[in-house]
Order: sequence, then C-alpha cells, then structure tokens
Amino acid sequence: MNNNHPRSITIICGGDFLKRALAFTALCAVILVLFVSCGGGRATKRLDISYPFDIHAYIKFDGRSYEADVTVTGDEDIKITFCAPESLKNTVLEMKNGEAFLHVSGITFPVNDGGYSSDNGLLLIRHLFSVTDKNYTDASVIKSGGIKYSVENYTTDTGRISAYFVSGKQIPDKISASLRGHDIELVIVND
Repeated sequence: MNNNHPRSITIICGGDFLKRALAFTALCAVILVLFVSCGGGRATKRLDISYPFDIHAYIKFDGRSYEADVTVTGDEDIKITFCAPESLKNTVLEMKNGEAFLHVSGITFPVNDGGYSSDNGLLLIRHLFSVTDKNYTDASVIKSGGIKYSVENYTTDTGRISAYFVSGKQIPDKISASLRGHDIELVIVND
C-alpha cells in the first residue's frame, strides 16, 4: 500500500475522521435548528410604536376589569376614557405634561396626590408603550388558550413587560406587565 496516496490516508484514519465529521455535522444541524426555532420565524423587537396612537382595550389592573379607549401622545401623556364599568362610563383619567387630571361630567379635577396615581394607578399604562430596543430581553413562541403567540419581553425601571403578537401588526394583540408591584393586562381590540 502506498502511504503517499490520499485514499490511503483516508483508509488509515477513516474511522476517526468519519466520526469527527459526522459529530461536527450533527452539531451544526442542532445549532441551526435552535436558531431557527427560537426566532419563531419572524424578526424580534417589533414593539416600536410611534406617538400619537389610539387603542380600544379590555384592561385588568390588579384584578379589576375595565374597558377603555386609550390615547397615548408621549412618554408622559396618556388619556384613558372609560367605557366600562358603567359607574366610570365617560370618565376620563389623563396625564398631561406630568400632571394628572380626572374629567367627570364636563368638570376637570386636578389629581393632587403627590404623584401616587401616576406611579401606582392606571396611568402606569403609559409605560407599556414606551419601551425601546435597550429594554428588550428575549422572545419566545407560546400557546395559550389555543392561540399561538409570539411574545417579546422587556425590562424597564418600572418593571417587566411582555407583548403578545398573533398577527403581523405593529401593535400587539395583548400586553401584560408587572410594574411597581401592580399587575396589568391589556387586550387590544381595535376595529
């Protein structure tokens, strides 16, 4: 046998070489599958909303349920017009230029509570729409209630926010958050 012939080298070390080649190929296939499956088949960091915008949403805040039209015009400017419960219908909670107001039956009341309502109440909703790429932590695909969601997670100074997408829209179908110890969930039902 001629040891200078390339075929001879393959035959002499073929077993080890073949095992290494197969192991390397298998490792590459596993890495490729992980990268493709973790992405959910779409680009991440879709929650990039431009102001101003309006949504209609079902809101759960610390176990209480509301229905409202929400207008966000900036990081610190939000208007929540309640549709339900009936006792709050047509009441407006607003934060403008860092100040909170309550509008009831055509009368405007400034909310002078030292900032408690804006830092611990429904006005926290404004933070759900002010995340940036620097707040992005990870994404996943989950199935909940028979619906497959692409979920993007964000961490901010006020807490953790998760945006749930079903369709290719820029605005998520649902947002959940834990902000300053309060649990918030918005189901967005724009027509």
